[in-house]
Amino acid sequence: MDFIVLCLVIILILDVSNGTLALRTRRLIGGHPANESEFPYQVSLRYYNLHICSGALISDRHVLSAAHCICGLIDEPSEELSAYTGSINLKESEKHSVKDVKCHPDYVYGSEMSWTADLAIITLAKKICTSLSQSPIALATCDVPIGQRVTISGWGRVHSFSWPSRNLQKLSVPIIENNVCQTYYKNTTILSSQICTFERKGIGACKGDSGSPLVYDGKLVGIFSWTIPCALGFPDVYTRVNYFIDFIKQVTQSDQK
Repeated sequence: MDFIVLCLVIILILDVSNGTLALRTRRLIGGHPANESEFPYQVSLRYYNLHICSGALISDRHVLSAAHCICGLIDEPSEELSAYTGSINLKESEKHSVKDVKCHPDYVYGSEMSWTADLAIITLAKKICTSLSQSPIALATCDVPIGQRVTISGWGRVHSFSWPSRNLQKLSVPIIENNVCQTYYKNTTILSSQICTFERKGIGACKGDSGSPLVYDGKLVGIFSWTIPCALGFPDVYTRVNYFIDFIKQVTQSDQK
């Protein structure tokens, strides 16, 4: 049985650089397993109990994620959508019902517009009980210096029909300048509201990592938005959290009234 499962979690991908077939596992490419309670802010967003994206717990009732995971895809009141917290194992997490979803008003779907304002805030039906295994992360209020290493964590897949990684993965990557990032993407504009990370080919985010939190110095700096999957030698692009801090505060504070 273990052999069958192992076969299912490995795929063959054509390496366009040399025409050979390469093996890639279905997780953050080049990442490592996370430790229990290492990322207490990590959230699994699920549709009909199927993991679709990640998110970050930013209060005891709010989750920040990518708009393209939800907006225009899941109808209000989002009864089929739920958030899971408290464990690195997808099967051991705590389930939370969703009250509503606020998509950024400037969000534009699609690569031609570079997934503009790819940000959504999910309000949970009830407050979570914070603990060592589930607690909010602070928001960054300034940019990360170029060259600094940041951490992404997620349960990524390789394609839409693959299974998510059972246990949370983590990956350390450096921030690169937006103008350098732009040289890799000729037909898409890298926006000032975005952050790029890039190490090298074979290291990076993958499908299923959408909405995953990017963290620097204990603060949330980005939400994974898009890339050319998976780790094929192109930067990963994130929504820059501090750029949208006013929108985030407006939504979360209005829910407290």
